[in-house]
Amino acid sequence: MQHPRVGIASDGVALGLDHDLNRPHPRSIGTFPRAMRELLDDGMGIEEIVWKMTGKAARRLGLVDRGRIEVGAVADLVLFDPDRVHDRATYADPLVVPAGIERVWVGGQVIAEDGHITGRLPGGLLRRQR
Repeated sequence: MQHPRVGIASDGVALGLDHDLNRPHPRSIGTFPRAMRELLDDGMGIEEIVWKMTGKAARRLGLVDRGRIEVGAVADLVLFDPDRVHDRATYADPLVVPAGIERVWVGGQVIAEDGHITGRLPGGLLRRQR
């Protein structure tokens, strides 16, 4: 994971917390909190972890206005406590919200706060930018 070419991603499906069609894999919503917790515990710096989860992926996919915090970038943000963040999903209960994530914004709109979904759906299809 320390290698500069390694990024952190998921091939999971985005699911709502009320998903009930099938029992999804616990990493459907727990991939990034689990990876962050493990990498922090292994001594990787928070800046590198966040870069590998956000900016690195955005750059690789050609999404020039995402994956960084600066004027002109899309405000896709997660407010979290690195001391508390961890995955709580299990095979028996795969849609338990992770601990330590306080708020999530997509396109500048709050979509989750204190473990509750707001109902806003500002996301959309992303395409490589030139």
